[in-house]
Amino acid sequence: MYLSTTFYCKLQKGRWRLWFFTCPVILSAFVWLGMVSAAYAETAESIADEAWKYLQLSDNFTYNRSDSALWASLKALELAKRSDDPELLSQAHRSASIAFGDMGLYDEAIEQAYLAIALIEKNELNDAEKRIADCYHSLAWFYTYLEDTEKPLPLFHRALSFSKRVLPTDSIGMANSFHAIGAYHYLYSLQMDSAIFYLTKAVDWYSRLDASAEEMLQVLVELVNAYYLKPDIAKGDSVLAELRLYKPSEASDYVQNYILYLEGLRAAELEDHPLAIERLETVYNWGDTTMLLQSSVGINLTRKLIETLEEAGEFEKAYHYLSALRKVEQETIYKDRQRTAKALEYKHETARKELQIRNQQKQLMLQRVGIATAVVVLLVISVLLIALYRTNKRVKQKNEKIAMLMRELHHRVKNNLQTVSSLLGFQSMRLKDADAKKAVAEGRERLRAMALIHNLLYTDDDVETINIREYLTELISELQMSYGKQESVTLNVEISNAQLDAETALPLGLIVNELVTNTFKYATAGNDVLILTVSLTKVADPRWELSIADNGVQPSSATSSNGGGFGLKLVDMLVQQLNGTWQQQFHNGYRTTIRF
Repeated sequence: MYLSTTFYCKLQKGRWRLWFFTCPVILSAFVWLGMVSAAYAETAESIADEAWKYLQLSDNFTYNRSDSALWASLKALELAKRSDDPELLSQAHRSASIAFGDMGLYDEAIEQAYLAIALIEKNELNDAEKRIADCYHSLAWFYTYLEDTEKPLPLFHRALSFSKRVLPTDSIGMANSFHAIGAYHYLYSLQMDSAIFYLTKAVDWYSRLDASAEEMLQVLVELVNAYYLKPDIAKGDSVLAELRLYKPSEASDYVQNYILYLEGLRAAELEDHPLAIERLETVYNWGDTTMLLQSSVGINLTRKLIETLEEAGEFEKAYHYLSALRKVEQETIYKDRQRTAKALEYKHETARKELQIRNQQKQLMLQRVGIATAVVVLLVISVLLIALYRTNKRVKQKNEKIAMLMRELHHRVKNNLQTVSSLLGFQSMRLKDADAKKAVAEGRERLRAMALIHNLLYTDDDVETINIREYLTELISELQMSYGKQESVTLNVEISNAQLDAETALPLGLIVNELVTNTFKYATAGNDVLILTVSLTKVADPRWELSIADNGVQPSSATSSNGGGFGLKLVDMLVQQLNGTWQQQFHNGYRTTIRF
């Protein structure tokens, strides 16, 4: 208002001009003061009461309507900022943090948690240490879900330090802190010694507090599983025996079925397949009546049941459960995508509504003022330009956020593939059959080829296409090192420098993985050095030709696409997926040519 008045004062050359241009400004000022007076007519008490109602509403929505819970918590936060109550404002920030976390918007959840901590510390509110400890627990889990490997553990220990300050009045806080740290190690860091240490501490504290049987049992079942995963079977059996001393009426259905699951694991370890199958199927049937089978715990349960059935030779039942597992995994992936899309949609809709509200307020102000002078016109144009600039800035930030989420998705897929590869490696150590170990090793090589693509997509600015030369060159080099062929095999790699989409690059990488692996495993060069040549060129837009040849004295594998082992059948399937054709020939060496 001051700038607008100053601008027009410089233009006027007489008093009547000054009066003509400043009258609308004065009128606008009176209208603005009236609007401000009306806005603050409400008492601080009524604003606080309304904010507490929205906080209660957010709590009610937390377990079934995360989007509504977020809406209610943000309304409470908006009202709390208009009050002078730091207690209310800290609660509103805490509620918003929980709601953002439930929506999967962890960056916003972290920001709100730190704001709550700052308010509690600055104003020395009631139960400050306990509430700060709760906030740090939430922060640790938020960073865990963001797959930040450095921040969660220090935050858990910071929460523990705040819990220690209020001993003995809040001993339950200590027990919960030890339980949280143990659960983190048990579920995420996979450091079983640390998990066992902190879970044992939690058991000790719960026993001092004369805690409920349910609280104690929840820690004990995790402790048994940690011992089995270490593995320290004897101590796990000892704690499991302690679990059996509790009456079934003292435990929830979840704990009772967790005990059955542990008994099933132990029976499977002892190769008592009938008992293992009976225990695991009982837990599976209970989980089918809840949401357990849709969780990671339920998926691990189903996989263990399938593995046990296969070991027992009950392949028909194993296939039945495998079909159900595939359906659950597909639904889980769909729900994760829905959750991500819903979070993005919510953020977009919130920004759109805020812009719409601002525009409506401007229009209402213009209608009330009713000024048709150049002052108002210039003011409106300036505000609209600022709003347009901010909108464009938000759109750009949203696009960057989407690209970041895509990179995060590729990062998580890569981590999941590496986790599966590690699990296969762990499983292979228990296998005695050489063919089975060989099959697992080949499966790990294929997983590595897939994980490499997602790693490149995660690290590259382009999240949709991949540099095929970089990908295949790195894949072949890793295979050469994996089979120890750096000295005995000479590589000639001639690959076009081109960007291909992931749907094409993935099957292409798996084909190269199979054929190059065959050369490293089976080809021999007699008295000469074995030479492997891999080339990929564009022969005609959009046709490509892949050639893999060696100078071996015998074929790397079967010489027909209809024969050979699983590897060549996989190559044949992947070539069909690329809408391509392929042929093999043996003349002064072994050559495979694929056109797609």
